[in-house]
Amino acid sequence: MIIVLIIIFLALSPVAANESLSYFQQGNAQFQDGQYNQAIQSYEAVLALNEESAAVYFNLGNAYFKTGKIGYAILNYERAKRLAPSDPDILYNLEIANLRVVDKIEMPPEFLLAKFWRSFKDLVSAEQSAQIFLVFYLIFMTLLVLKLLLKSVVIDRILGVGFFPLLILVLLSGSLFFLRARADWSLQEGVILVDKVDVKSSPAQDATDVFALHEGLKVHVTDFSGEFVRIELADGNVGWLPKEVIELIKV
Repeated sequence: MIIVLIIIFLALSPVAANESLSYFQQGNAQFQDGQYNQAIQSYEAVLALNEESAAVYFNLGNAYFKTGKIGYAILNYERAKRLAPSDPDILYNLEIANLRVVDKIEMPPEFLLAKFWRSFKDLVSAEQSAQIFLVFYLIFMTLLVLKLLLKSVVIDRILGVGFFPLLILVLLSGSLFFLRARADWSLQEGVILVDKVDVKSSPAQDATDVFALHEGLKVHVTDFSGEFVRIELADGNVGWLPKEVIELIKV
């Protein structure tokens, strides 16, 4: 039975890949023709086949932006950014979309070292940081194994010169991967998708309205309670929103 399932999976994989490529190209053609709603459907069809990529999310964000749905545009730009954090087109379009957001939340002062680390960490995705760590780790371990097996003077000299630099690179890349992966998995962020919503003081419909937020704003999601989510803004304000007005960026 396991062998049969593997054969079926291997047989269907190319079919699914070809189907997703067809939808992607169809979406691109529809976008070029100004058929933005049809392009959205085509890109969503790609994602329905579990074929996510920065390019799909980026194009989907562009299509939503053209239809005036700023919240959905920012949501998909943010998803594209998580897969390709340093892509200049994604960053530029996200910045343009954010200019359309009504709420302007002032960031608290940030220490220079923390700002530098955040900028450095955001240069790569969790997957890219894992690849970097793996490359340095394999080089380091390969040299160690060769040293033990071959007893080569050349290998000894290479390790003598490069042992500590390589070790530092392994530790730094490993730390970057750990922190990047932890941020992606533990930090919950969402985007508001409705024109305007009142933030509640507690997770109840009859709770006091404390302030209002608008479409496209990205917020931190810190807790869940029934049909409500607890959100926190960059300026420290907190409150509760109905689940249906917000969508998490992490998919």
